[in-house]
Amino acid sequence: MQMILEDNWQIQQLIKHVHSASRRYQAVQNYHLRLPVLYHIRIILNYLKLFFFLSKWIRSRIQGERIRN
Repeated sequence: MQMILEDNWQIQQLIKHVHSASRRYQAVQNYHLRLPVLYHIRIILNYLKLFFFLSKWIRSRIQGERIRN
């Protein structure tokens, strides 16, 4: 009887371990699925910042040329 209870307890522990491991694996998978999206959004935002900076710079250069002429 004691042996059966110990085996039962070990099986329950193993099931808990597998369950938590699968949950962790699922969380990692979800993170990796979201990661490229966030990464691409960051890249796009950086390009937009660069574009706005360049357009401002070009505009100021053009206005500077107009003032000089």
